[in-house]
Order: sequence, then structure tokens, then C-alpha cells
Amino acid sequence: MKSLFNLIFSFSFILVFTGTFSKEQPNIIYIIADDLGYGDVSCLNPDKGKIPTPHIDTFAKQGMTFTNAHSSSSVCTPSRYGVLTGRYCWRTRLQEGAMKYGRPLIAEDRKTIASLLKEDGYYTAGIGKWHLGSGYQIPASNEIHYDEEPDALPIGTRMISGPIEKGFDEYYWFKTFREGFTGHWTMIENDIVDKNIPLDGMLPSLLHRGKEFITRMSTSNKPFFLYFAPPVPHNPIVPTPQWIGKNEIGSYGDFVMQLDNAIGQLMATLEKQGLAENTIVVITSDNGGAPSCMKLRKKGHYS
Repeated sequence: MKSLFNLIFSFSFILVFTGTFSKEQPNIIYIIADDLGYGDVSCLNPDKGKIPTPHIDTFAKQGMTFTNAHSSSSVCTPSRYGVLTGRYCWRTRLQEGAMKYGRPLIAEDRKTIASLLKEDGYYTAGIGKWHLGSGYQIPASNEIHYDEEPDALPIGTRMISGPIEKGFDEYYWFKTFREGFTGHWTMIENDIVDKNIPLDGMLPSLLHRGKEFITRMSTSNKPFFLYFAPPVPHNPIVPTPQWIGKNEIGSYGDFVMQLDNAIGQLMATLEKQGLAENTIVVITSDNGGAPSCMKLRKKGHYS
């Protein structure tokens, strides 16, 4: 497995590595955690970190670790815009904060890493957080809305100008961080609202889809690009029961450990399906640790 660790700028690694694999196009998996701090990874913070991340640590030893890579923004929406388009986030209309709802931030004619790779013969998929705007159309109405929406979109609602219109062949997603404060996650299958899942069901659900996707693509004759974007360890911090109490600093540590295990399972699936030797894998965070993590210093953990 060809691995890069903590690389922020997607277009950079595409330009560097597609030429290396001239005989066979490599698969690409881009794992982008949500508010994961540099110090939350144990191999990057051996002295002031209290969270074991054995799977990420093993992965880092196999490849390259970038310790001086920078996000162009400190919050979710603009940093993800930069990753997917290769542009500075301040070139959009969003000049502060993150989106709650509204028209797509990526212009209709703007290339994304997904559309670029699709043109080069890749099958492109996304799993997880979008957070870049979309509209919706209630089944009983022909009106399209981009402004404030109800806490729970009805099942069957059609989404407008989401990731499927931005170069992805398939995408299993939720819209923004705001979803996690309604008591459940509203999941969307491509462009149709599919179901609601409990808060602690998010990461298991995304992991299941990721493993299923890798397994499915092992029988395909096309290279693939997978953008895997779990909302972890962003609030709400909701580890599943089997992970509660695993870490000495509390639920935040539990949640990071669960994320590390999920990444390990994805890598194991890649190996099992015989795809590891021709796959570039990137693990990074969108914008680093949240301010709320400062309180963990009292427990000896510097996120």
C-alpha cells in the first residue's frame, strides 16, 4: 500500500503520484477526519498524548508523514472546499464560519478532484460529511429550497446540487454538523433522503459502507477514488457502547480510538481484497483540533 499521512492538499498528491504509477492507475482513498487534532495521533505526540492510535501509527510507519502541512482554514466548510477544489477557500462567498444550509459553495462549472479523476477513467465515491451546501425538493412539492430547512427532511426528499452534481458517481452522506444536534443523523443516498440513524450509529454505518465499497470495487476493472469523511471526533461525541470507557481522558479519547479502529478495518479490507499494493491512501484532518479540546490538557492530553 502506498501511503501518505497528514497531507492536506489533494491536488498536490494527485500530481505527484499519478506519474509514478504509469503502467496501472492507482486507486485512491482519501480519509479526512473531522476536528482531529495533530496531538490526537499517538505517533505524532508521544510525550503529551493520552490516546492510543495503533492502526494510524502502523499506517504512518509504512509511508510518509507530513508534519508541516497546513489547512487554509480552521473550520469545516472552507477547509473541505479547499481539499475538493484545490482553491483557496476565501475565493468563495463564504467569508467566515461554516455553512448550516444554503446554495452550493462549489460553483456549477468548477472542477473538483472527483470530476477530474472521473474524466481520467476513475469511479468516484464519497462516504460521510459533505458540508458544502445543497438544495432540497419536498416530494409533495415542485419547489426547490436552499434556505433554512426543517430539522428532519422527510424520507424521499430529493436533494439538489449536492455531491452527485460535483463529480461523484455515488455518495452516502449527511449535509452538515448541524444534523448531529437534532438527535439523529439524516442520511442521503446519492440525491434522495434515505433514512434517519441514531447518533452513535454514524461511524459504524459509514465504516460498513466503506468496507462494502472496497469489496465491491475489487471486482471492477476501473480504478476508484474514495473520499471517506467521518464526522469524528467532532461534536456530538458519541462513541458506541463497546468503546465507552476505553480511554483514561473520557469520551473524546474513546471516540478517537473508535475512529482509529475504523481506519484499521478499512485498511484490513483493502488488504483482504488484494488492492493494497495499487492504492494510495491519505489520512488527514480537515482543520485540526477543536477549541473545546483545550480542557483535556488538565488530564495531560494536548490535542
